[in-house]
Amino acid sequence: MRQLFVDTFYLVALLYRRDAWHERVLALSQTLMPDDTLLTTDAVLVELLATLSAKGPQMRREGTETVRMLLESPEVTVIPQNRALFLEGLALYERRLDKQYSLTDCLSMHMMRREGLTEILTKRPSLHPGRLPDPVFVTRPSASAVVVSPLVIRYSVSRQQVSKCLQEIGSCWP
Repeated sequence: MRQLFVDTFYLVALLYRRDAWHERVLALSQTLMPDDTLLTTDAVLVELLATLSAKGPQMRREGTETVRMLLESPEVTVIPQNRALFLEGLALYERRLDKQYSLTDCLSMHMMRREGLTEILTKRPSLHPGRLPDPVFVTRPSASAVVVSPLVIRYSVSRQQVSKCLQEIGSCWP
């Protein structure tokens, strides 16, 4: 059984048929195993709906239906937003003013660390300038990440290494 973090990119590409990644994400979603579980956050769902809000009434409707389905699905864990989580994400955001991470990015990074996740549904295995590092957390060039598919990234580092790296967050981020 795998537990996969769901990034906003994945949800947008899955829903928005005009997205350049739509076909690949759709194909990947059909390869997920029945015992795979997904984890995301309220913040990712907010970002999804914000992204879809400019794409017309039909996409807004599909977005809200998808969010409701994710919230009700036993295969998906949606971490609710609360003040403590907000402040933890804000603290990371404040520590990395030199980056262009969104608050949602910081909340996602925090949740992945807290939950010990090592796989994320996203599109890039490397740091994209000015964005969240995908696969998140171990972004040193020497850190080894294996692309399981174009959209699932698995770390070949231990959870202890990820935790240690995050405890020293200033030295782990380029």
